[in-house]
Amino acid sequence: MIPIKKRPFTLGIVFAAAAMNTATPLIAPVFGPRLSMATQAHASAPVEMNAAALLRDMRGSLAAIAFSFKEASADSRRRSGANVVAAVTQTSRAMQELEGALASNNAPSIAKGTKAVSRAVGDLQTRYALSAAKSAAATKALQRFNVAWSAYASRYVLSRPAKSIPKASRAEVHALKRKVSNLTARVRTLENQVADNAALRAEVRRMHREIAYLDGRFEDPVVYQRAAFMLVVFAGYFDAFVVTTRNYYPAYYVYFDNPYYISPRFDDYWDGYYDGYYDGLASSWYDDPIIVVDPILEVSQPEIYQDVTYETIYNVTNETTNIYVALPEEDLSRAAVEPLPADVDFTVEKAVTNETGALPDSSDIHINDASIDREQPQQPGQDDGEAIDRGRLAPRAEPSADDEMPADVGGTRPHDEVLPPPDETSPSEDEALPTDEDVPPQNEALPRR
Repeated sequence: MIPIKKRPFTLGIVFAAAAMNTATPLIAPVFGPRLSMATQAHASAPVEMNAAALLRDMRGSLAAIAFSFKEASADSRRRSGANVVAAVTQTSRAMQELEGALASNNAPSIAKGTKAVSRAVGDLQTRYALSAAKSAAATKALQRFNVAWSAYASRYVLSRPAKSIPKASRAEVHALKRKVSNLTARVRTLENQVADNAALRAEVRRMHREIAYLDGRFEDPVVYQRAAFMLVVFAGYFDAFVVTTRNYYPAYYVYFDNPYYISPRFDDYWDGYYDGYYDGLASSWYDDPIIVVDPILEVSQPEIYQDVTYETIYNVTNETTNIYVALPEEDLSRAAVEPLPADVDFTVEKAVTNETGALPDSSDIHINDASIDREQPQQPGQDDGEAIDRGRLAPRAEPSADDEMPADVGGTRPHDEVLPPPDETSPSEDEALPTDEDVPPQNEALPRR
């Protein structure tokens, strides 16, 4: 049995959105095993939480969201609430998968579960932001959920890997640059296309700010890692945009009815980077607590949510869904839906580590574990061209200006169209086969292990 050992976990500079809804983040120096989300307006006592505690707190927040929709007064209920409740169910299933993987310390399952939660976080947040069924209780619960996920991601997703990772090749960096460049162009176009709707515009602009945060420095391994994480969250954003505009913003669905958004190939970057990321880590790495400084997590979850089970959440969401789908249909294309406050949302910027990250020490790594895939040094002469010849990399041509900008779909004004039968579930990978030539190939995300 490996003893749990306290050791420095230096996050260095951690960014947090300031209270009072300011757009400029506070920069708080943090020393030791401490994650700071505190602001000048709210002093807070530190809270020690490990992986299991953070996930348990997130589970309680999901329960709080579910109960808030169930217990909402009849006059405050809106049909779009069913869209959020469906996302709560999907996020709960992803969380349950990750908790199970951590309990068994199954590295591949942990990577898969973490990816699923990352995507679900983006989906849930965007659906809620675009819903007309917001409430103070649900917003507060979502804020707490996002704070806990930011803390979790800072340690267990964005830490410097225990195993050395070869420097990304020129082809790998170029592929990621092309992906983000194309994504940036698309988001800029979407900003114009949804400019007449405040809620949609706010969400698209938030995405634009997240992309800009990466600053294009993909040669830096830290930035490359953050981008791989961010793209999975973006896949969740697009999942939400597609299903939400289809059912509740039909005048804008034409802009998202595109294989690029319906079946985004963003997960490949995660798979290429995080395959093997958790291999060989002892359970003590997840058990050893980090210190979170945030006024939200300082307050305990209400007792009713502290030990809630996933079965309870599913029962509540099933019952609540039946209530909301019976409500009159909504067309929010020209409705004044209040955007999500800036201090509520989750962004990768709020979860970043410093340049060093949190490298597990030797006691946390099973160096004799047969499941660890040993890194092989790159053979002399095995450059990008040879890798392409061997099928490891896809050949790339320098993108032109035409490649970067997606075709505009009939201008920037919304168009009315027939609303198909409501379907609150996110589009699956198989829902639409990408045939548009602008859709990135499946191997655009280059394997790194």
